[in-house]
Parts: sequence; C-alpha cells; structure tokens
Amino acid sequence: MMPVRRSLVLSKGSWLLGIALVLVGTSVSYAQAEPAELPRLTEEVAGVNRSLDRLVGLLVTMLEQQKTDLLLKRIEMKERRVLPLEQEMRRARNTASNIGVEIDRMQAMIDDAESSQRKALRDGREREGKELDQMITQLSLNYDVEVASRDEHERRARDLEDQIALHRRDIEVLDDLLMEQLGE
Repeated sequence: MMPVRRSLVLSKGSWLLGIALVLVGTSVSYAQAEPAELPRLTEEVAGVNRSLDRLVGLLVTMLEQQKTDLLLKRIEMKERRVLPLEQEMRRARNTASNIGVEIDRMQAMIDDAESSQRKALRDGREREGKELDQMITQLSLNYDVEVASRDEHERRARDLEDQIALHRRDIEVLDDLLMEQLGE
C-alpha cells in the first residue's frame, strides 16, 4: 500500500516539476512577449498558479492522510502487542494462585505433622517422632520451593502488568495524536 502512495507522490512531484518548468518557460516568454500577448500570458500564468495551488493542496491532503494512516498502524501494532501480554499475565496469576492453593495444603500437612509429632513425643513414641520430623523437614523444603515459585509467578505478573500499562499509555498518546490530526 505504501509503495503505491510513494509512486503517487513521486508522480505528482514530477508534475510539479513539469509545471514549474512550464512556468519558467512562460515567464521567459512573458519577458519576451509583445504587449498584445501580455493579457494572454498573464492569464496563463494565473492558471498555472491556480494549478500549483491545487496541487499543493492535494499534496498536503495526501501527507495528512499518510500521517493518519501511520498513527492508525502504530495504534494497531501496540494493541496487538497488548493481547499476548495480557494472556501471559493471566497465566502467571493463575499459576501463582494454583501454587498458593498447594502451599496452603502443604502448610496444613506440616501443621498436622507437627501436631502428630508433638503428641508422639509426648506419648514416648520416639521412632514415630523422628519419622514425622523427617517428613516435616521434607514438607518444609517443598513448601519453600513452592513459595519461591509462587513469588516468581507473582513478580512476573506484576512486570507484565507494568508493560501492559506502558503500552496502554502509548496507545492513549497515539490516540490523542490521531484525534488532533483528525481535528476532533
């Protein structure tokens, strides 16, 4: 789409050059013209001037349209970047939430094991108390790994949320520029 517009601008630029050459030629003719030809030449120059004014108007309109198209494409690109970030953020939050449920379950298991261990030691069942101690140690290690994993997913979700906010602000700025460009 863009190469077509460039070719239009180039062809209109070529027209402008051609018209300018005609104007120069007309000016030379005007300087060498007989007094009887002056009104005709003056009218030709005025016609060329009007054509140039229309051509400049068309070029200005084309330039404004190209600026508008560029702003629309930039907005579209930013919006396309936001969707995958939002999806990834939701996945990170869901994962963190699921891990949180597992952490709660593990904490309940640790609490139950500690309670059982205290009771076993109180009742003199040393061997059972040691086995429960090993289980508590392993559960605690797993618990710490899960907490670190949840924290990492939550951090990733916050980072993605910040990136999304930056893209949204960029979109708002581009949207404001577009509205200004359109005169709204």
